[in-house]
Amino acid sequence: MRLIDADAEIEKMSEEMTRAMAEIARWEQRKTDADTTLYDIEAKIVQLQKNIVDCNKEIKILRLYNTAYDVDKVLEQLEEELKLADEEKQRCARENPLQFDSAKGYASGIAAVIEIVKGGGADATDGSVEESVVYRDFMKRSRN
Repeated sequence: MRLIDADAEIEKMSEEMTRAMAEIARWEQRKTDADTTLYDIEAKIVQLQKNIVDCNKEIKILRLYNTAYDVDKVLEQLEEELKLADEEKQRCARENPLQFDSAKGYASGIAAVIEIVKGGGADATDGSVEESVVYRDFMKRSRN
């Protein structure tokens, strides 16, 4: 699977539409030119207008795509965050026991997210709605 930057593709399509509109304007000006027939000009304008419609369709499709991520890079960032969370948990154990439970919960949440990502994005170990809700609630609490 190849990953694309949908925003960059949308930008390219927008630029193509701008170029097509400018070209339509140039062809419109050539209607009075004796070197080309009116039929040829109209055919070219229709073709350019069709390209603009196609670009609009592609932009709409790209905006509907789900965002794709490089799983290895996501895991790398999460594992770094887990390392920092574990360090914070150890610091809290030594210096501020009142914050230990919060730091422990955050580290546990990050560890759970790593497992979810490794599992292909499933919210729970068995995919049940109840477990996925528990995970989401757990993650919300561990961030606070």
